[in-house]
Order: sequence, then structure tokens, then C-alpha cells
Amino acid sequence: MKLNTLTIFLKLFLTVAVIHQSAIDRNVNAAVTLKNNGYEGIVLAISDQVDEKSYPDLIDVLNTTLARASTYLYSATKQRAYFKEITILIPESWEDKPIYLPAVSETYNTADIRVDYYPGARSATRARTVGLAQCGGFGQYILISPQRFYKFSWSPARMIIHEWGHLRYGLFDEYPYTRDEFSYTDNDDVVQVTRCNAKLPGTIINRQTYAPCTYPYAAECVFFPQNPTVASGSIMFDHNIPAVIHFCDDDPSNPDTYHNSLPNNRQNRLCQMRSAWSVMKDGVDFRNMNNPPADIADTSPTIRLVKARKPRVILVLDVSGSMRGSPLQQLQQAASNYILNVAQNGSFMGIVTFSSSATTLSKLVQIRNDADRQKLVSLLPISVTGISFGALASINLETLSYETGGLSFFVPNGDTARLVNAFTTIAEKNNYGRTAPVSQIYLKEFTVRTTEAFNDVVLLDDGNSIGLEFTFMWTYANAWYEIIAPDGTEYNNTAAEYSILTVRKISRFTFSTASVAVGKWKFSVSLPAAANPNRQQIITTVTSQSDISSTDDPAQEPVSVTVTVDKPMAVFPNPVLITVNVQKGYLAVLNARVTLNITTPLKNQYVLLSANDAAAGADLVQTDGVYSAYFTQFNSNGRYSIQAQVSAEPQASYINYNHVIGVGNLRSSGQYIVNGSESDDNANSNNFQNIKINEFTRVTSGSLIEVSEFVPGVDRIPPARVHNLEVTNTDWENFTVTITFPAPGDNMDTGTASYYVIRYSDNYGQFVRNFTSGTEVDTELVSGSSNISSPNVAGTLEEFIISIAGAAINQTYTFALQAYDDAGLASPVSNYVQGRFQQPVKQPQPPQESGISPAVIAIIVSAIVVVIAVMIGIIFLCKRRK
Repeated sequence: MKLNTLTIFLKLFLTVAVIHQSAIDRNVNAAVTLKNNGYEGIVLAISDQVDEKSYPDLIDVLNTTLARASTYLYSATKQRAYFKEITILIPESWEDKPIYLPAVSETYNTADIRVDYYPGARSATRARTVGLAQCGGFGQYILISPQRFYKFSWSPARMIIHEWGHLRYGLFDEYPYTRDEFSYTDNDDVVQVTRCNAKLPGTIINRQTYAPCTYPYAAECVFFPQNPTVASGSIMFDHNIPAVIHFCDDDPSNPDTYHNSLPNNRQNRLCQMRSAWSVMKDGVDFRNMNNPPADIADTSPTIRLVKARKPRVILVLDVSGSMRGSPLQQLQQAASNYILNVAQNGSFMGIVTFSSSATTLSKLVQIRNDADRQKLVSLLPISVTGISFGALASINLETLSYETGGLSFFVPNGDTARLVNAFTTIAEKNNYGRTAPVSQIYLKEFTVRTTEAFNDVVLLDDGNSIGLEFTFMWTYANAWYEIIAPDGTEYNNTAAEYSILTVRKISRFTFSTASVAVGKWKFSVSLPAAANPNRQQIITTVTSQSDISSTDDPAQEPVSVTVTVDKPMAVFPNPVLITVNVQKGYLAVLNARVTLNITTPLKNQYVLLSANDAAAGADLVQTDGVYSAYFTQFNSNGRYSIQAQVSAEPQASYINYNHVIGVGNLRSSGQYIVNGSESDDNANSNNFQNIKINEFTRVTSGSLIEVSEFVPGVDRIPPARVHNLEVTNTDWENFTVTITFPAPGDNMDTGTASYYVIRYSDNYGQFVRNFTSGTEVDTELVSGSSNISSPNVAGTLEEFIISIAGAAINQTYTFALQAYDDAGLASPVSNYVQGRFQQPVKQPQPPQESGISPAVIAIIVSAIVVVIAVMIGIIFLCKRRK
């Protein structure tokens, strides 16, 4: 289904509201499809920050690159896939051309591949895939700099396919990120350098002196791969090697493409040592022999060029009998807030109502000023007509939402605040630029009484500077409002900034650029003493507007938040993975507090979850600005809705120009391999320091989750797999190994597990094939801060110091573990890590020079100086006498 506008369907009945947005938050699964070996629905977008004059032939270059990438993909997938159709989104600021069609549903921030500048080390040479949250899952998008298509001789086409492995197939890199990942011990207890395949030739050199390196390898040592003589793998290790044209597989008869499962790289650690092809064959594109090899004569994609334009929105509002009473007031207030405070200037909006038939209240009109907004609000329906619709209408809208890559929101009847938030979330995602200009920084529903005022504080951070809106939605009668700006200026119902829409029961304070100030805005809401009733519910929302075009510095952009779920429909007991991107431009916002408030199908029952960015439980990559959590607290079949509340304490959250959203620390990725992706001129010598940011708050919604086959009273959810097990120390004198890992929970990453089973072995090959073949660690041989039989609460760092009986110098031991819950359910086996008892190599002392000691030399030199001085003095006196 293709729509030429954003369409928001609003349907309230019983306890459900469904808001549909067409082609918003494009789910890769729904929007991109592989049919008859050809990928369709791919969107590549050029940022409006890319100057057309600087890259006048970029479109031609992209056409050539994408054609080459398609050919490379066809070969890499063994003739199973190629790029059949790709749409390129041209920035609105670029010059019009007859070949450009108007954009339909394409926007920059929903594109699969995004061409834009981004900060950090090697940003001009490396493409990045943002937000890959799980093995075999989908990433969010590929980010690549425009310079990458010009500046370097190494093929950008090959790089795109490497990133496509992340984005589409859920693969991870096979090169080392850290010094600990640089080498491993093979089945013959021989130290090898990390690579895939294991036979890939190369040398190990010091990147500063170019001298050969020997084990133990110093931090300056890197692997310099050589080009094999036959077609080889792996693309996820180094796609720039000319002979590397395959993903690694499970075929032992071909060592040139056989997966190397021994190194502790990300692919092995996060995909349980599975090969790239093993993961790909289980994915949506190739499972059950879908898209078998086919002879495709021409793999060049059809390129469609469309030009971005201002958002076009149609509100489709339900006015059937099911809306009678409070649901209609919910609709009025939420839609009014959206039109007045959230919809972008320059965008187009129309309004349609439906009951037994549809009625157009407003054709598409452009919003240019507040008068246009007021006129649209005045057209919103004030009464219901027609008959009520059944549950099938909601199901159909949810199906339409999923099929077009949109969002569905579940809102309980009476929860106007959550409905307001859903509208705001849609607007944030529908922005045609890379950052939404409107942010919801506060949202709360509270009770105010005649005897007690409600007081609170709103934090305005430094990315929001040109507009601020306080909106109060009331139930029975208007209240008295007082607002104090950071500079002490006071505002109330008599201020010029105040306005009221009595019919909609909405009061507003609108602050222009001159009045907006960063800091704490205090507000108070009270009722007159004679008010009847003497208490009522009031919803307060605060939105801020930013001028994101005035700066190229991502640190000056507003904090934005996006919520993603890995599946819209969950079958119990499968957990739901929820991720929350917190960012400033492309910079990850680190050390934020992220709380998920989940509404369940049971009335007045909510679940609160904390999401983490510490590579614990659901979170795979540390400090990448993507905060993750598993949702497992199901209590019924039905719909669950998600609201994310994000905040930062004073001097707590920070950004770093080398930490990109959904990627993490750029300086660590791939620095132990020398290949075409890296060059000295882009090493970026900036000193990447943590930069504290102001306090902030954000509130946004995620798509609904539909749960089925729930069984109450039965524990079927095990602890989460430990994927970040590390050896932090080996003591060769006492033969102890220290391991650490974040504790999993009772149900995935929630609660507390019951106990651990930790095993080790000196036979790596046998151990990874059969975890139980390893020696179980006895509690008597364990010390440290943790307890095997009494784990810490989920997310806590566990530390065990394990004594190895009968250990030997230069012997390597491999460790892994499982966590168990009180129902006896076991987590999958953790990643495998190695510790080697290596006696330190003593550095030879420089030989002492034979002969006279330095002290004696100093005395002799001093005596000579004195003798010379005396002789000069005698000669001078003799000359004077003459």
C-alpha cells in the first residue's frame, strides 16, 4: 500500500485506541522485501546537510556504486540476492530537476541507507550500521559519509555489502575490537591471530615501527592481511581484500570459507559461534530454502529518484457511537495539542472523520502560522454520529500499520496523556529532516485539589532555544496556573503568553525565542476554593522547538529519543526486546536514566522497566546510546503499550565525539587490522573527551505489542544469556583466573537468578561442542566478590577468582557458564573466553660498561679543569710581567 501522505487513524472503542502512521518508523522486515532474489523497497536518503555544489555528481556516483554493490551481493549470497529496486531521496534544498519525482512515503529519518556527515574517528572512511540489537535481527540504518564515495580507492560498494550484513542479516564483525580479542589459542594450544577464515594469510607488525610482532602482542601490534590466491571469506572480517567475496560458512571441505569459531570476536560472542551463513539461512530471506540460487543476467538495480517535501498529514478521526462521552474529549484534546504545538510549520494537514461513512472536514492546507493552527482546531468534531464499530476495525488498522511499516499505539480508555504522547511520537518520527524540531520534554497527569496546589519543575536543555509551549488539559473547569522562568520572571493566567480554548478545555502558555531560557521552569496548578468539584485530573505537556539548521555541531542539537520493539506480535513465553535510542544529532547520549512504563491489558496494571547501555542482558554494545531491556512481565493476552521516560541528573549524562549512536566507541572498532577502511589521514587526532550536558527530560512512545498464548502461573522464561563474559586477570604464580560478567536475571534480565554453573577446560574444541565436558568449578575453589550459589540482582557486575588445580605454565584454559532460575530453567551457554598462564618475559637489562666508574670519571674531569685553569692563570701573569 502506498499513500502520498501521512495518515493517522484514530479509533477508540472499549479500551483501545489505534493510531496509524503510514510508512513511519519503517520496519526493515515490513518495508524491505526479497522477492524472486531481488530486494525491493530500499531507500537511500541524502541528508540536507550535504551541499549539492560540493558533490555535483553524487547521484551518478551512487548509481555506479549501488550497481557494483548489487553485483558483489549476488556473488556473496551465492546467487541468492541482489538489489532490484532502490529509491534515492534527494534533499528538499537541492535544485529541482525533471527526473525527480515527489517523495511519497520516503523521509530521511526512515531511510535504510543515510548519506550524511557524522563525527568521530575514521568517519570519512568507514560506514556504520546503527542499532543492531541482536544476532539475526535487523539494524536500524546504514550511515555513510559522502566523502567515502570519492576520497578513497577502496570500494564503497564492498563496504555497503559488509554493512548490509549487519543491517539485513544481523551479523557482527569478525575482526577484533580490543587487544584481548586480537589473538586466541587454537585446538593445538598454538596462539593465533584473530581472523576469518583461519587460513587467511597475513603478517603481524608493529603499526608504528613496522617491525614484526611476537606473542605476547603489544598494543601497537596489528594484523596486515594479504590477498589469498583463491576466492575466500569473510566479508564480515575484511571486505577490502580482493579475493574475499564470500561470507564464511559451515562447510569444512572448503577451508577458505569455513567459519573460524575459535576467536572471541563479536560474531562468535554474540551469535554463539555460528557462521555468517548459518545465521543468514535462519533469517526471513533464506529460511526454508527461500530464494534459492538463480541465474540473473543483469543485477543492476532500478534507481528511482524522489525529492523530499514538507510532511503531509491527514487526521482520520472516529466519530462513531463508540466515541460517545470521554473518548471524544480524549480525541479532541490530543488532536488539538498535536495541531497547536507539535505539527511543523510548513507542513500540510487535512482532517477526515468516519463513522458509517467518511467526511472531509478539511482538505490539505499548509500550516504557516498560529492562525492556520487555530482554524484546523476549530474544525475538529464536537459530537459523535453513526454506529459503533467492533474489534475487527482495530485489528484491520493494526494489520495495515504493520504491512506499511507504521506504528500502532494502544491507549487505555481515559488515558489522555498516553494518547497525547502517541501523537507527539508520530510527529517526531515524521520529520523530513534528520532531527525533529519539536521535542516533548514533559508529560504528566495529576490530581489537583482546592486544598492543595500541584507543583513541579520542567527542565529545558541547551538544544531547545526558539520556542516553548506549556499546555494544560482539564476535565471540568479551568484552573489557575503560575509559571516561573529560570530568570525569575513570573507568568499566570493574566500574562500575554496565556490563551484558552474553552470548548476543547485547553489552556496554553506560548513563549517566543526572546522569553526562552535554558534551565529549570517551575509551575504550579491550583483550583479556586469554591471550585465544584473540589478536585480534578489535569494533564500537562511541555514541548520545545529547536532551530536545528543554525548549527553544524551535534552537541548543540536537541536530545532526541526513539523507541523500537523487535516484534509487534509476541507469542508467550518469547520475550520482547525494547530498545531506546538517546542521542544528540549522531552522538550517543551516555549515562542517561531510561525507564519504560508499559501499560498491560489488565486495567490499572503497569510495569516499570529500567533499560541499560552497559552491555548487560538485552544490551549488546556498551556506551552506544541504545538502552535495552527485555519485557517478560506478561499478565494476559492482549495489547501492551510502551512509554519511555528519559532523564539526566545534573552533571551525570555526557556525550563524546567518538561515541556514535548505535555504534559505540569508534576508536576501538577495527583498529587492530590494517585494511582499506583505515588511513592515516583520517586517524582523527582530536582528543575525545567526555562533555557533560545539561539536565533534560524526554517522553515518547513505542509501538504496541500484541501478546498471545499466555499461560498464567507457569515460569517458562529462563535467565538471559551472558554474552559479555571476560577474563580480567591471570595469575601465573597462584594459578588463578579472574572472570567478570553482568549478572542475568530470573526472567531474562529481570530479577535475580538462583545459581551459576561455571565450567572450564584445556580442550577448547571439545568444550565448545559440549559444555558439560568441561570441569565444573567447585565453590571451594572460588573467591572474589560474588557467590556462585547466590547471584546478584540483574545488571550487577559479578567477579569470580577461580583456582585451577594442576595448572601449568603456558597452558590455556577456556571458561563458560550458565545461569539457572528457581524453576530450573537454564540460560544458553555464555560466550567462551580464554586465560593463559603466561610467565612474564623479563626485559634484559642493558649491560654495564666496563672500566672506570662514572664517579671516578667526574673526579678526573674536575681535576683536569682545575689544572687547565691554573695553567691559564700562570701564563697570564707571566705575560703581564714581561
